[in-house]
Amino acid sequence: MASQGKARRFKVGIDVGGTFTDFFVREAGRAPVIHKVLSTPADPSIGVLAGLRELAGALEKPLDLATFLGDVEVIVHGTTVTTNATLTRRGAKTGLITTAGLRDALEMRRGVREERYNNRYTNVAPVVPRYLRIGVQERLDRRGRTLEPLKLDDVRQAIALFKAEGVKAVAICFMNAFANPAHEAEAAALVRQELPGAFLTTSTELLPAIRFYDRISTTALNAYVGPILDHYLAQLQKRLGDAGFAGALLIMQSNGGVMTPEVARKSPALTLLSGPAGGPIAGLAAARPHGKESCIVVDMGGTSFEAALVEKTPVVIKEGEIDRLRCALPMLGIHTIGAGALRSDLQRAQFVDPGDAAAARAHFDDIDHRAHHRVAVGVAADVIAFGRERLALAHQRRLGGGAAHVEGHDVVVAQRFAYGGRGDDAADRARFHHHHRPGDRRGGRHHPAVRLHDREVALEADLA
Repeated sequence: MASQGKARRFKVGIDVGGTFTDFFVREAGRAPVIHKVLSTPADPSIGVLAGLRELAGALEKPLDLATFLGDVEVIVHGTTVTTNATLTRRGAKTGLITTAGLRDALEMRRGVREERYNNRYTNVAPVVPRYLRIGVQERLDRRGRTLEPLKLDDVRQAIALFKAEGVKAVAICFMNAFANPAHEAEAAALVRQELPGAFLTTSTELLPAIRFYDRISTTALNAYVGPILDHYLAQLQKRLGDAGFAGALLIMQSNGGVMTPEVARKSPALTLLSGPAGGPIAGLAAARPHGKESCIVVDMGGTSFEAALVEKTPVVIKEGEIDRLRCALPMLGIHTIGAGALRSDLQRAQFVDPGDAAAARAHFDDIDHRAHHRVAVGVAADVIAFGRERLALAHQRRLGGGAAHVEGHDVVVAQRFAYGGRGDDAADRARFHHHHRPGDRRGGRHHPAVRLHDREVALEADLA
């Protein structure tokens, strides 16, 4: 319901993180309002509605929730729901149906070990365990011509296993299916018939492109996070509608654009970097008034840590990764890992497995926080400059300080911006690192870190 008299029109930005949910509201002729509440991980939509209610009461002229939502034109929503589910391996139990003989492609990846000279370096665990990766008889050639028809009995056996194991999501990816979706369509029809409640993803609907590992990994990730995002957005749409919202709800994509909730619920892998995607845009918006065309942005949240180097415009890539898992959908060039507590001693620092906020707080008193943030900020520079180098290796190299000059980028001269749930701490420690970098004689070239108030600048840019 709209307010009495002249309607007030609002645009709202919402960012749901693992620890905090942040709000930014714009109203013509008035200063923006920023608000923050604790997230509710069991059902993030509860935290969103609670924050909106508080936000409506915090306006210069306070409103009740129904009146406020009735006057909201658009909500732009960034979320780390799928990001955190992947990093903490808390996605849905997923089964994979693929061409016989190829089920291990998901685990073998491209056969390249990131640390090629480290014999103790372990492979990343796939989101689908081996016993739930089922090969079925079928074969297409590279032009999509049928060499061997799909054996539906094999598909039925896979479905029977999935039922017995309580699988909630199913991914289907066949060799050369990008050239002919017929076999995947047949298998999908049978899955829908036998497992009507399962979240289903076929590679030909999500990513009909060449390169088998890219396609199977992206398809598996989409299925893995699908039930979680689908449930969250369904709850959010219902709660917003019941509360009086009739405007447009748009979801941030990993590539910095927006999409409708219906698209996001069908292709949730598009949101794997939804939360931090506004950061590069915000960094440029903050840097340009100072004559800077390049910047480093880091998002230090309670569950994940992201870093990106931006030069003149955010870079969109199609071979991105999240926690070493390939996602070949378009996304900004952002590197992300779990933000698990960083323990430090005289010889090394190592990551503790990321968990929920409660688990992190349980270890809070044991952490060397100065080392944690010094390493995290240093790592941001390394992981960006080194491109595909893994953060686990990069943070070890950064312990002694120094600048990175790789791939033509001198990250020392870039303005640095920190945002996210722990952005204040990250910016403070970056300043400490800037003024106390051992053996660095180029201190005059460094730019101290600046705090971006979470993603409010990004959301303002999106809403402009």
